[in-house]
Amino acid sequence: MKKLTLDSVPPELLHLIPGFLERREKDVADLRFFLALGDYVAIKDIGHRLKGTGTGYGFSMISELGKDLEAAAALEDFLQVSTCIEQLKVLTGSLKYCLTSAA
Repeated sequence: MKKLTLDSVPPELLHLIPGFLERREKDVADLRFFLALGDYVAIKDIGHRLKGTGTGYGFSMISELGKDLEAAAALEDFLQVSTCIEQLKVLTGSLKYCLTSAA
């Protein structure tokens, strides 16, 4: 994985990043809940949303992860969905670290 930075975030959006990352943490919790229920439709919806919003904030890797999550949910692939959730958790934590280190 390439080194994470906030360089890809448009300067006019930097003040929105803390809220964006908080919502991703909520997504992780929601995804875990929906996976436990076997609600792949809800998981697919979250993946689709991530696919659409990540790049807009300068995080193409979140969009790619959303695409992978959406595809895994469509196949009801428990293991791959679990992997995507963990990747989103790690990625969000790493980006939060970059944000606090840049402050």
